[in-house]
Amino acid sequence: MGFPTLHGLAERIHSDNGPVSAKVKQHWIPQFYLRYFAIPGFKNKGSARIWQLDVETHSLSTPKIRDVCEVEYLYSHIQKDGSRCFRIEDKLGDLENLIARMYPRVAEGFPDLEKDWGIKKLMALFLATIWLRHPEMQAKTTETHCRMVEFFESAPKDGSGMPAITHAIVEGKRIEIDDSGYDEWKSADQNELKVFFAEQIEFNAGRIAEVLIKKRWVFLCASDPVFLTSDKPLALTHPEKKTFGLGTADALLMFPISPRRVLWMTDREDGEGDGFYPFPSKEASHYNLVTIMNATALLLGQKPPDEHIREVEAWMEKISKG
Repeated sequence: MGFPTLHGLAERIHSDNGPVSAKVKQHWIPQFYLRYFAIPGFKNKGSARIWQLDVETHSLSTPKIRDVCEVEYLYSHIQKDGSRCFRIEDKLGDLENLIARMYPRVAEGFPDLEKDWGIKKLMALFLATIWLRHPEMQAKTTETHCRMVEFFESAPKDGSGMPAITHAIVEGKRIEIDDSGYDEWKSADQNELKVFFAEQIEFNAGRIAEVLIKKRWVFLCASDPVFLTSDKPLALTHPEKKTFGLGTADALLMFPISPRRVLWMTDREDGEGDGFYPFPSKEASHYNLVTIMNATALLLGQKPPDEHIREVEAWMEKISKG
């Protein structure tokens, strides 16, 4: 039996209706992942703690991992009957359960990604959701809705007072526009916008995963715990462009796998394959700098993140002096 397609995999991730009380706190960074960066010494995963630095206040703390990167009902809107919808939260939870069982193979092992290509497919889907489920995306969903309303409202109107826009061209394809639900869409409140945010995770995850799969995946493996992570661990950079996206040529992506490994994704050149490579611990500052610059709220790690910052600053000073 072959590994399922990304679409098929998403369909096979079923809804698991667990206790509602356990679903109030909804994490955008999975707890199993953060436990790899936990302060050493906690045998009970429920009590595991992590060093946390608030990037705005610069305050240090050691919260329990279950209290990190979570928002109440992040993906769960209120339905017409007054109950919460946990469909997306359940799907994300089931995906996390699958990833958590596979993750030690990339965090600690050395699988052949050419043969075990199912690992890359599953990992790509996981990274796509990490990209899409950040609260920043919820804010962007609201901003996009506001801009689209302004655009449609500024367009010429037809005889019934509706925007006289019949279609749009998206990536060279003509998309017909049905205005039958325009008034309801235009007046969407925060609860309805939460629906848009949650649904875009499901809608876009497969498409983004396909982009990531085409990249060359290089796992850099250090012998020491030298990497930190953040509230936004999947970082996108470009060596030349200021405006770019996931599919832009030469775009680079980085994801801290564990304190000893980072995943570096680049465009694939002829003959280049995926793989695991030894990495000198003393050169971690370059990758930690990317993590630090990409964080929006929190830096997280086994040791106080400000120590990583000082190491990065020393490295940058050394570079500047040649």
